Amino acid sequence: QIEESKRKEVRVQANIAGIVDALASLNQRVEGKKTVIDNLRQRQGSLESQVAGCKKTLEDAGVSANQPVAALRAQLAAFDDKLSGLRAEQEATLRNLRTDKKRAESLSMESRCPTCLQSMNDEYKTGLMERIQQENADRQNKIRQLQDDIEKMQRTKAVANEAFSNLQTLTTRAEDLRTRLSEEEKNLGDLAAEVEAK
Repeated sequence: QIEESKRKEVRVQANIAGIVDALASLNQRVEGKKTVIDNLRQRQGSLESQVAGCKKTLEDAGVSANQPVAALRAQLAAFDDKLSGLRAEQEATLRNLRTDKKRAESLSMESRCPTCLQSMNDEYKTGLMERIQQENADRQNKIRQLQDDIEKMQRTKAVANEAFSNLQTLTTRAEDLRTRLSEEEKNLGDLAAEVEAK
């Protein structure tokens, strides 16, 4: 009977040791899950910060960032429309400048008004030439300004497109991360319940 008691005691101690080992293993797994969850939360915070940066870049470029993707795409496409309008205006101004340059050249050799065909005195002719030259100088200034506007718009468009592309990538990664975080939190809850059960 003493032997039987000793065997029972050994079995009980072995069971206790097994339970202690199992609990230690479970606690280690719980701590591992907590570390994984903390890392995921840090990555989530970093992604959220990057998303906020992309949205600010879009806002700075004149694009309202808190909209569905289709609306953002439409706003980005509007840059192309604005650029087309600026280029068309620049081309029309350049055509008018060339036309008036030719007109001024022909006026210097003509003694008749090109529009009414009446004789021009020198004073009228000089005044007309000066007016055309002034208009062309204004047109050249306008062409330069339009070119500056086009270049600025192109830079803004490039920055906005890059921010939009990054925003899409980051949004997808953030959704994946949220899903993974949710799964890991559920796994942690299951492990904690298993520890409680032992």
